[in-house]
Amino acid sequence: MKVAVSKWRDRIAPVFDVSDTIVTVEIKKNTVNDKQLECLDANDSSAKILKMVRLEIDLLICGAVSRSLCDLIAASGILVVPFVSGRVNEVIQALMDDRLNEERFDMPGRRKCFFNPEKCSFKKKEAHMPGRGKSGQGAGQPGGCAEKTGPGRGQGGGMNTSGLCACPHCGHKVEHVKGSPCFEQKCPVCGAAMSRG
Repeated sequence: MKVAVSKWRDRIAPVFDVSDTIVTVEIKKNTVNDKQLECLDANDSSAKILKMVRLEIDLLICGAVSRSLCDLIAASGILVVPFVSGRVNEVIQALMDDRLNEERFDMPGRRKCFFNPEKCSFKKKEAHMPGRGKSGQGAGQPGGCAEKTGPGRGQGGGMNTSGLCACPHCGHKVEHVKGSPCFEQKCPVCGAAMSRG
């Protein structure tokens, strides 16, 4: 899986719309194999998306992002994990350890959302907003990233604790192996990368 992390100094860039740098990493078998620094055009969203597509990015981790840009990135086939904060290396390690849902990686006042109509294990009409514990158990905004979040507003959604990995293409589910992120597993039916389901 190829991951892009929006970068400003050694941290996640606070606003992806004006960010001009990403760190790209190839993650295989819970190991970072190739880490590169790539420049983006901070003023041209189309060029930014096109470069990520050319780099074959599967997943973008970023800070705040406008809903329109988030939707365009998702429509290009890239899974978006916005509203993340923290040091780039710690965020990458948390992704590999399946700990990115920890509160310390949330931007203040926001929850992360995962949305991609083609790759996400959640159906478009049920796009979930992973949160923690009991802070909001509803489904997120269908068709994109959330506008508002918070405890009990139905926007947060508890983190999936089902212990399953699901195929975003055919829907096949397998048992999640603790310590091995779902995205590293291939679907036994169609061969696509699995995701937390």
